[in-house]
Amino acid sequence: MEIVFITDENYALATRAAIRSVLANATGGAATPLTVHVICVATTPLTMEKFRALGARVIEKDNRFAGVGAAHPHVSKAALWKFELPNVFTDLDKILYLDGDVIVSGDLRELWHTDLADDYVAVVRDVGVHNQLARLGLSDYFNSGVMLLNLAAMRRDDVPGKLLEYKTQPGINPGFMDQDAFNVTLSAGARLVGMQWNVLLTRRNQPEYAALDGVANWKIAHFCGREKPWNDMGAPLVATWLKYLSPEDFHTCLAAWFARERDKINALERTVSDLEQRLASLAKARYFWRVLFYEKRVDADGGVKRKFKLFGLGIWSLRKRQNLRVARVLGVKISWHRGLVLTDPASGLRYLDRARADKKINRLRKSGVLARHRQRRLIVSLTSFPTRMYDAHYCLYSLLTQQCRPDRVILWLAPAEFPNGESDVPPTVTRLKKFGLEIRWCEDLKSYNKLLPALAAFPDDIIVTADDDIFYPPDWLAKLYAAHRQRPGLIHCHRAHFLFNGSAEFLPYRQWRKCVSGSAPSVFNFLTGCGGVLFPPGALHPDVTRRELFQKLCPTADDVWFWGMAVLRGVKINVVNGHTARLVYVNLARETRASGEPILWSVNLLDGGNDRALNNLLTAYPALTVTLQTARYDELEQLPLGRAASRI
Repeated sequence: MEIVFITDENYALATRAAIRSVLANATGGAATPLTVHVICVATTPLTMEKFRALGARVIEKDNRFAGVGAAHPHVSKAALWKFELPNVFTDLDKILYLDGDVIVSGDLRELWHTDLADDYVAVVRDVGVHNQLARLGLSDYFNSGVMLLNLAAMRRDDVPGKLLEYKTQPGINPGFMDQDAFNVTLSAGARLVGMQWNVLLTRRNQPEYAALDGVANWKIAHFCGREKPWNDMGAPLVATWLKYLSPEDFHTCLAAWFARERDKINALERTVSDLEQRLASLAKARYFWRVLFYEKRVDADGGVKRKFKLFGLGIWSLRKRQNLRVARVLGVKISWHRGLVLTDPASGLRYLDRARADKKINRLRKSGVLARHRQRRLIVSLTSFPTRMYDAHYCLYSLLTQQCRPDRVILWLAPAEFPNGESDVPPTVTRLKKFGLEIRWCEDLKSYNKLLPALAAFPDDIIVTADDDIFYPPDWLAKLYAAHRQRPGLIHCHRAHFLFNGSAEFLPYRQWRKCVSGSAPSVFNFLTGCGGVLFPPGALHPDVTRRELFQKLCPTADDVWFWGMAVLRGVKINVVNGHTARLVYVNLARETRASGEPILWSVNLLDGGNDRALNNLLTAYPALTVTLQTARYDELEQLPLGRAASRI
């Protein structure tokens, strides 16, 4: 068995490792004698002596192909001596050529005894080479790193001359030093052998190698491409390759690794130093820019003022505070509002800029609900009454312009309050039906109509309740639905109060900790419907729909009733991440009671309606008290509220 390597000084260390792997895995004995030939191209006498020490026959050659074709940084021109192999080994009819960047893990006799007949070469198909096939116009393409060559047939047909003739043509790709020439010249006389005889490690994940079922079945591994183990300690099979190094070669390789890593560190240090200098220069430039041309200030109230100057003289400024914009151009003041939300300086409440909202509503063109429903529908449900209907369309518009579109938006109305049906509904509301709003009729349950009719009509769907006097932000529903998908067994809300405030005593409603955030899901999170609440199917106790009970116990406090039904069911309430705690009111005058309109929260908060409803609920349902006592020990003992009280 005649095995041939070609090397120059750069590939000498790798070639010695390849030779050791061949010798270590040869099992032919006297039946198949093995001779290793090494063509050394422009190498030192010491390098050639190291090959002879391995028992190899050394053939010294000059670098006569240095001027042939273009150079490439990762491919040696010594490889072009492959063209001359039939003329170098005139006494041999067949050789097995191996690149120096391979390691052999099995006996090569099976490959050596491949019957070539009249073919020039036995090779392994290359993988992932669609570009080469298209570029060369070939139907197949092989890698020239492992080749069983029929030297007799190649000499007969003057293949060396044809190979060199192809290589000397102008425009030949230098990245495939000899490989393109072999493929074009020998395509008609190439015989393909199994993939295990030349596994290209840079493409080891290609599906063509899947049948080999792992490294154990590879006969020859080829470090083709840039990942060479002597340069890169992260190369594949580097530990296997290191086994075939002599102690001297191992230390040489290790020194090269450290030198390369040291160069990377030095380059990084130079980059950091250069960046520090650039930052220092930038700081100086920013100072002069601020003095001469541009200045930015942030006021104590959060307002931002930007002033543009020409060599220190102010020519243009812009001040932003909430939605107000005030500009001065050469001393002339211009002011305007942006967005739909304003803040009342007296009360601190946020309210809707209805004039700007009207313009957006008139420009509404797109449906606000999904055309194809989810498997478990997401339904937004709310109610209203005649004295609210004149501005309910603002809330409905916000529900129909959500980033996460619901499957349905349903407005529940009582026929007793609208005796003429939709004729009594303002056109500003009915106009929204073409954008997905549904108006449905139910018995008069007052504020309970926002949830109970929907529970009866859609028991297997997700119900999200809203209040008709709130303008909801575009991401309101998306946050609720995202929280539900992550934790479907909870009730999710944007706004909740905690039933305790600084101690474990059960306190009156006005002393609860308001608008909690960042708290864990808890039965002590009291949901407030104005912020929006998502109820998954089956989240409430079956008594939730018993009219005679809720009208007796909680006639005006629907939030208390729904919270109690959730606790009895054993379902905790979660405040969503990024919750909307500060509400945007549709009608500021109503919320500040300047309009004289009755509002439900004043009855429940100022007149003690919530406390009465809660006491009624605890009295009617002793199990609710037991559940809260149990939860107190499970939850409140973990909170920084001091010693837990002995009773609720």
